Amino acid sequence: VFTLLPCAMRALSETAILADSFLGGWMSQLTPLLTNQTLLDLSLPGTHDTMTYDLSTTVSDGGLDDLPGLAAILHDLGPSIKDVGAWIRKQAVTQNLSITQQLDNGIRFLDFRGMLTGG
Repeated sequence: VFTLLPCAMRALSETAILADSFLGGWMSQLTPLLTNQTLLDLSLPGTHDTMTYDLSTTVSDGGLDDLPGLAAILHDLGPSIKDVGAWIRKQAVTQNLSITQQLDNGIRFLDFRGMLTGG
């Protein structure tokens, strides 16, 4: 059993390397199948709120969807309420990987949202 363990670990490591190299370029393997397809024919893997892996703890004036009044109150009170920004950040994060890491892992649709944060 102990002699098989190093072989199994090496096989798992090699499988992980193969998976890593495959995921970053998986669509290139489909080129022969996709030549006559339109974008509407595809189902692309994507991430929701792609950039939330790196959020600030400052609540922006418009930082809550459809609740600008609440966002403004939290923005103004944020510094006086202990850890409110950190708590909101924790609730808002939907991704843990950077954009590069997401693309390297096969993601091909990115959800970007811009927001004005200053006057």
